[in-house]
Order: sequence, then structure tokens, then C-alpha cells
Amino acid sequence: MNSSRSQSTARAASAPAPARERRPVVLVVDDEAAITLSLRSFLTLETDYEVHTFESPLSALAALPRLRPDLVISDFLA
Repeated sequence: MNSSRSQSTARAASAPAPARERRPVVLVVDDEAAITLSLRSFLTLETDYEVHTFESPLSALAALPRLRPDLVISDFLA
């Protein structure tokens, strides 16, 4: 019984550490700087979100593959 305990302890010690979870990413797109600033301030002070702001929808679209946001907040209509 003692040998099985040491084997399970050895397996636990050699197990890889769990991957660190990434912070949720929020992308804010608004042509009014005051709005993006307000949302960035609120989201970074009140949450652990990684916030990226854009004033141009085209620059936000270009950043999508790199940032892979969990949430997009936008007031632009197509």
C-alpha cells in the first residue's frame, strides 16, 4: 500500500501545472472619445477585463484576429 501511495504522489508532482486562464478581453468601439474613455475606466476599475478601445470600426475589425475579444461593445450601425 505504501508503494502505491508514493507512485500517486510522484504522478501528482510530475503533472503539468494548469494553464493560466487569460483575462476576458473587451473591445470598445465608439467615435466619441469620452464614451470610450468612460467605458475603459469603468471596466478596468470595476473588473479584471483587458479593455481595448477604438474610435474607428475598421481599426477594430483589423484587431479582431489578434485580440480575439470575448465581448465587443459598439454603437456603429451597418
